[in-house]
Amino acid sequence: MAQVEEKPGVATRTLKNYIGGRWVEAEGSGVIDVTNPANGELLGQVPMSGPSQVDEAARAAREAFPAWRATPPVERARACFELKYLLEEAKDELATLVTRDNGKAIKDASGEVRRGIECVEVATGIPSLMQGSNLEDVSRGIDSDMIRQPIGVFAGITPFNFPFMVPMWFLPFAIACGNTFVLKPSEQDPLASERTFELLDGIGLPAGVVNLVHGGKEAVNGLLEHPGVDGVSFVGSTPVAHYIYETSARHGKRVQALGGAKNHVIVMPDAELESAVDGVLSSAFHAAGQRCLANSVCIAVGEVYEPLRRANLAVGPAQIEHLTVGELAHREPVFPAGPEIHFSLYRSNTRFGYAACEYSLISPPRIVRRCTRAAVRSAPRWCLIRVGRQFFVRLAHVHGDDRRRIDQRANGGQRLPVGLSERIGRRDDNQARIN
Repeated sequence: MAQVEEKPGVATRTLKNYIGGRWVEAEGSGVIDVTNPANGELLGQVPMSGPSQVDEAARAAREAFPAWRATPPVERARACFELKYLLEEAKDELATLVTRDNGKAIKDASGEVRRGIECVEVATGIPSLMQGSNLEDVSRGIDSDMIRQPIGVFAGITPFNFPFMVPMWFLPFAIACGNTFVLKPSEQDPLASERTFELLDGIGLPAGVVNLVHGGKEAVNGLLEHPGVDGVSFVGSTPVAHYIYETSARHGKRVQALGGAKNHVIVMPDAELESAVDGVLSSAFHAAGQRCLANSVCIAVGEVYEPLRRANLAVGPAQIEHLTVGELAHREPVFPAGPEIHFSLYRSNTRFGYAACEYSLISPPRIVRRCTRAAVRSAPRWCLIRVGRQFFVRLAHVHGDDRRRIDQRANGGQRLPVGLSERIGRRDDNQARIN
């Protein structure tokens, strides 16, 4: 991560916070450069906001809550419809911002923007989604009613790898339900969030319903500890998720903390080989592996092992362009190499290597080392392997199709503490079901 420092003489744009319906200059401990990972172009500087501006944003959200909570759900949904319309108009601009700011290929960025807009679309259905239920005479003389009510002020703390989509997991649902919201986006790629709030500023929300505060750990701690914040939603690395959860709970907040994971692709004996290989490679290498659903372990079940091994689960420079891998959002060392690290691809012009980070690359990656063919046998089972100018997915073998052995290989056998998903290549649905 770039060093936080005061840069009074740099003639570049410094991002502002959006608090109480106004764009305001940040007050804090300095700025961090926002650069294009592909070419180092300076895109702007993000301020490290201090406790005073976190407090200002939380207070603005708290003051806006009573009136917004009393706004009929259909009117709140109407605001989401207006936001969706503006996002649809700006979808290409947003995808370009994500690519320049984060480094992912434009195809991946466009897909991310589409998924984010779909979240807003779902939130427009809140008049139905928030409906409760009732049952008369659950006991003698007792009726049961269930209602859903807004809670108050929610904070969203979001990661670098999906700078547009993940904020849309939280913000539209929070405001559609009648809550008010403070977003603290990743300081590594905040431009998509800034543009989103420019669009939000144009739909006529009451001041304080949505707020944007840039910053780092100091801003995060300010939100976790602020008495005016009722709940926190977080996506990021597993260690930080633990910290967010523990700190928020200690301060009496509702919290959802989504950490990292590592995943497998399981190829069953009846799988169509060409489709399976394509699935393995796209899962491992798309978005440069910077996503929690990326895999780096392929488990071949039974007789499919040999043809899959001969298929050469590798990707070199030509295929890299075909797979639109893109750039890593961050390359500087953050985590030391250790047993809880997996590997992913990085690319810089014509130089190839591989990078590592805690579990799912939901944190800035670290370039670790380069492998030779002789080192492949001793490489960790959960890593992508580099030999020469190619990258290989580690291939594990399970003899037969015993479900217990497949499950052991996919979990304890690979020493993976957290698993988020498994992708299964098969023709027979019944054969693919693994308990």
